[in-house]
Amino acid sequence: MQPAATVIIANNVDVDADVTDARMFYMTTGSTLTLTNSNIRGTSFSGTSRIFYISQAGATLNCDGNVYGDGFAHVYYLPKIGSFTSDNNCFDDNTENFKINAPSYATVAAYQAGESQDLNSTIGGCAA
Repeated sequence: MQPAATVIIANNVDVDADVTDARMFYMTTGSTLTLTNSNIRGTSFSGTSRIFYISQAGATLNCDGNVYGDGFAHVYYLPKIGSFTSDNNCFDDNTENFKINAPSYATVAAYQAGESQDLNSTIGGCAA
């Protein structure tokens, strides 16, 4: 999905995708994407699959109340991002990868400490 303007995906309870592309949500324009209360999972992923891939400094991403399953190369891969907020999510375990502008993180805990995002989010115990 590549939004061209403002897209809000709310209460999309189950996004069960088999991702073979390098990105599930892809933004290159100065658009806004808000994803809330969603369950992002799948059963087969390629090695470079990313849930969010944003390479536009003018883009805005807001995520709240989501569950992120394992198997993705990155949950957030944001080599260029204007505004980014994320909290109250659940990550299946602490091995998820993140890239926010320049820094990269190999664990959820490192990402939380480095970006001050997802401070109220949990690691493990996510509902299926």
